[in-house]
Amino acid sequence: MSRVWTKPSTLALLAVLTLAGTLTAYVLWAAAPTLSNPDVDPDEGETGFTVFTWSVDYSDTDGDAVDVAEVHVRLSGDTTYTSYALSDPDTDNTWEYSGTLGASGSYEYRFYVLDDGAVSGTAESTTTAWYSGPDVNARPDPPTDLHMWPEPGTGTGIVAGTVNTTFTFFATMPDDPDGDDVDLTLYVEQGATTISKAMTGVVSADPGLGYEYYATVDQVNDGTFGTGTWTWYVEAEDDGTPALYRTGMAVEWHARHYSG
Repeated sequence: MSRVWTKPSTLALLAVLTLAGTLTAYVLWAAAPTLSNPDVDPDEGETGFTVFTWSVDYSDTDGDAVDVAEVHVRLSGDTTYTSYALSDPDTDNTWEYSGTLGASGSYEYRFYVLDDGAVSGTAESTTTAWYSGPDVNARPDPPTDLHMWPEPGTGTGIVAGTVNTTFTFFATMPDDPDGDDVDLTLYVEQGATTISKAMTGVVSADPGLGYEYYATVDQVNDGTFGTGTWTWYVEAEDDGTPALYRTGMAVEWHARHYSG
């Protein structure tokens, strides 16, 4: 069932002087705007991440245009709310606002419009009832504090060998802040060639490091890789959030072929 919200019209008095010289009074009604099909989409999401869209259809029997249009959003049970200005991007009288919400909890919303009174001569407003939605959950924290070893910039990140050398790469990361499982992937690149390997994690002997991860790259298992300089980086992804945490620097390593 569609929802329509309108309020009683305002009584207005119009005096008309006829050609016969008599003054005749007419009672007119300045109609308030009508709001229908209030909605928020989606009705559930995560803090600071999900973009919600509030929308409502506007009509006015007087033909007055919108002067002010707002959606009021608040946590359920609160007495204060935040106002957001609505717009009509498709000029089809569907007014909407899109944005994220920063706090978790169950929300409710209502719409307010004021017409310009250009046709009726009287500006009228309509405020809807409060509607439920959306429900917003706290977004999980992404994995953090990922470090490669040897550390970038220490001078020990340059590794030399031949194309037949088995190279082992290391990374460390503390426990995920949400307690989620974390998968690390090693990427080794040269030009258009990329080798990716899942890294194996073991509990570090150093309590401050959390987990130590490693992966090996060699020509036998990973295909032929050419001589020259390669770069590598590590990405971490937990099972509670799709965001990736990538180390900020790449460490060069060299695969050099020695003759003789």
